[in-house]
Amino acid sequence: MIDDKTQRKRVKLLQKHDPDGEYDVAERMLSFVAQYVEHGDAKLAWVEAGYSESTKHLAMSKLRDNWRIVESMVKERIGRHVPMALSGIIELAQTAKQESIRLKAQQDILFRAGYDKAMEMVVTDKDTKEMKDEELQKELLTLLGKNKILDNEVKH
Repeated sequence: MIDDKTQRKRVKLLQKHDPDGEYDVAERMLSFVAQYVEHGDAKLAWVEAGYSESTKHLAMSKLRDNWRIVESMVKERIGRHVPMALSGIIELAQTAKQESIRLKAQQDILFRAGYDKAMEMVVTDKDTKEMKDEELQKELLTLLGKNKILDNEVKH
């Protein structure tokens, strides 16, 4: 069962994220949703929040009616575990025995930090006799452009 202090904190959280007062619902309903989010049993949460055992068949429909509150509390609950999850990913990146697992964890960290996945480059060999003039010219300009960059770096 969730204590009153935790319940008040969640009400403040909802008010913070909803300045328009869209979540103007009874404390008991908030308690019901909070209990449901904690353990996932709607009927048990209904009774724990103080509603009658004989009306527990209404629990799921009340959750659907208050889906925004459920969503907000789920996000808050998940958010509490983000530091632990991040620590686990970092630990895998540093200590996993398999190199592929370390690499995947490191890529995940970079991706979450806003760095996109590396570009995939496909390199093929093609005989110049098979290439059209436009393709040859494009390839030559690309190579010359790269050489210009290298020449400029060497001069400076």
